[in-house]
Amino acid sequence: MYRMRLLNAANARVFNLKWVCAVRGDYPNFVPPITGEAISVIQIGTDGGYLVRPVRRTEVLLAPGERVDLLVDFSELPSGCKDVIVTNDARAPYPAGEPVTAQTGVVMRINILKKKRIPSPPIPRKISWMPKVPAVNKERYHTLMEVMDRATNLPIRVTIDEKSFMDPVTEIPKQGDTEAWYIINLTADAHPMHLHLVQHRPAWRRPFDADAYRAGRCSITDDSKPSCYSGERKLVGHYERGWKDTTLAYPGEVLKLYATFKRQDLQPWEFNPTTGPGYVWHCHILDHEDNDMMRPLIVTR
Repeated sequence: MYRMRLLNAANARVFNLKWVCAVRGDYPNFVPPITGEAISVIQIGTDGGYLVRPVRRTEVLLAPGERVDLLVDFSELPSGCKDVIVTNDARAPYPAGEPVTAQTGVVMRINILKKKRIPSPPIPRKISWMPKVPAVNKERYHTLMEVMDRATNLPIRVTIDEKSFMDPVTEIPKQGDTEAWYIINLTADAHPMHLHLVQHRPAWRRPFDADAYRAGRCSITDDSKPSCYSGERKLVGHYERGWKDTTLAYPGEVLKLYATFKRQDLQPWEFNPTTGPGYVWHCHILDHEDNDMMRPLIVTR
């Protein structure tokens, strides 16, 4: 049993990782698709700590800035498994861009040596705890948008709520408050949204009619208008039900998350978060956060 802590440090690429047993036909170049059997891994943690319960997975989606804490048991490999290849099949930009190539579809090769097996300790059914989400003090709705070039019809800028980083601060939570944020993604790409200072808890995603929303024919916030939602809420996967500071907002969906502006155990911080210059929240795709998909965040008393 090996513990693997993974960080996606790519500028923009999302990885969908699988641990695949290589067969003889995959040698010597390991050009995708690798034809062997995928093995499962056990996720025990997210960006900000342990999950309450371990989650067994056969693939791990990891966006820029996200981290994952895994256990991989190489003693349970199928017979004849010579090597384990960590593969990637996520399109770029994610999720509807170009497919992977021979260079981007293979991430790592793990050589399997025949050695005496060392018994692995049992994995507890429960490894951590999380407090209940406190009562919500404020709701915020944020829209992810692209500014298009009129000549080329290509995006030249990406924004949150059509604001630049230098525009006046609009996110001013109070220390100790819990806020529910709704991230409305009008773009064609998925965006890993990252909040500084706090660990948040993603709750659900829900599809909506982006064209009708743009045209003003429906609403997500105004109950007097037809709803833009086009489907039911889908709770985030068990592997996301932990402390997160980066969560993927998919195109054509609304992401709901909770952020409590205090420690993860709901106790006050040992420092004064109201001291300047403040904090930020942004898309963790480097080209996006440097191109205006970043906003300031100021905590008050």
